[in-house]
Amino acid sequence: MNAEEFLCQYQDSKARLRRLEEERQGIRDLVTHITPGYGSVSVRHDPNMQKIPDAIIRLEELDKKYSEESRRAVELMGQIHDVIYMIPDSKLREILAMRYILGYQIKHIAVETGLSVSRVSELHRRALLAISEQLRTNPKL
Repeated sequence: MNAEEFLCQYQDSKARLRRLEEERQGIRDLVTHITPGYGSVSVRHDPNMQKIPDAIIRLEELDKKYSEESRRAVELMGQIHDVIYMIPDSKLREILAMRYILGYQIKHIAVETGLSVSRVSELHRRALLAISEQLRTNPKL
């Protein structure tokens, strides 16, 4: 895995967690929507009642998956933070953090830092080389 692939895992993890959370919320909404009122409707004859146990089982599965995924994501994000902040040059660290942790595009980084797009691209390339060196010297990552 190269440096950029390693760093891109940060945003990928966030996206996976967001999708799982959206799916969990969708099932919660479904269960809330199909739960019958106990007024004049007979609960025994409500076809939606059959959907509730399946939805609850799916929700429990998603909760477990979300918990496992979030544990892995926190560990991975911590590793990525550690690797970025091992780089001695603060400008390179800033560019990496903006690019891979905040998810900014190079043009946005240029605007935020007051640098030209070409200068940000050059610093980004240097930062990736520094990360590659970190990954080579630290096989645990």
